[in-house]
Amino acid sequence: MKDASCQWNVWVPRDISAMTNSCVVIPCTFMYPSGIRPYRGIHGIWYFGQPYPQLFPPVVFKSRTDVVHESYKGRTKLLGDLHQRNCTLLINNIGTEHSGRYYFRADLGGANMYTFPDYAELKVLDQPNIDVPEEIVSDESLELTCYAPDNCPDMSPEIQWMYTDYLPDPELSSDYLEESNTAVLSSTLTFIPRPMHNGQLLGCRVYYPNTTLVYERLISLDIKCNTWALTMPGNASHLKRAPGGRVFAHGTRPGSARNGDVGPPSSRLTTRRKVHEGPVQCGLGSSRGVAGGLNDDPIPGPKLNRQ
Repeated sequence: MKDASCQWNVWVPRDISAMTNSCVVIPCTFMYPSGIRPYRGIHGIWYFGQPYPQLFPPVVFKSRTDVVHESYKGRTKLLGDLHQRNCTLLINNIGTEHSGRYYFRADLGGANMYTFPDYAELKVLDQPNIDVPEEIVSDESLELTCYAPDNCPDMSPEIQWMYTDYLPDPELSSDYLEESNTAVLSSTLTFIPRPMHNGQLLGCRVYYPNTTLVYERLISLDIKCNTWALTMPGNASHLKRAPGGRVFAHGTRPGSARNGDVGPPSSRLTTRRKVHEGPVQCGLGSSRGVAGGLNDDPIPGPKLNRQ
């Protein structure tokens, strides 16, 4: 295996993200065979979508001329010094149409031109990402994490959570992850959801101070309830399950389980324990967007309006 310094090589982050109407810097460094002597300097071209010049991909930046694809006119700038093998690119005022793969081509003069097959894939977001578990279960700690890319040197994002006033003892923590010269800011909201929170809205807002750039994303809490089982001697067939997963004995009314009671004391009832029999929908009635729960009254708060 030949030494890397003798080969054509490029280093770019495989994935990078940015918010619409902000900017993004794609870090880039490259190498070329040590035996090549650049003819009339070193030049570079950035392509969008594919690396093959013969297929005429959109030109994002070209150091020899200002001729670029119309969607990049006035938006791009080379921050790196090509003579120092730095091909770092800045793209301003980006839109979702700029999402895709970016390839760098080195031009050392004559036949010494090479388009590197490695690419940076840019994702331009019009709203922040929120990590939500596949299943949210009542009375179990829940973590929701909102992310904002921080790859624009002219501005730094901040994150706010929305509609959290009704949550029981919410906790907030933040983190900053830098990897491959790209950065992501995150904010994690931790709380214990109750059945009454089913259908409630939560939101994440990303904004850039001293600008008009604001991005929001809303989610509706779809909370499942743990079912309750009663351990009873002998045959437990005299137990019934009320809508929403409540269990009550013959002769009691389903409504008596609203505050945790299962009816009048019975000599046949020995122990009571909570077991996972598969979470069920918390809401009574409609399976989505219902605030009413097993043990709590509905609470005021933002709801997703479903027609």
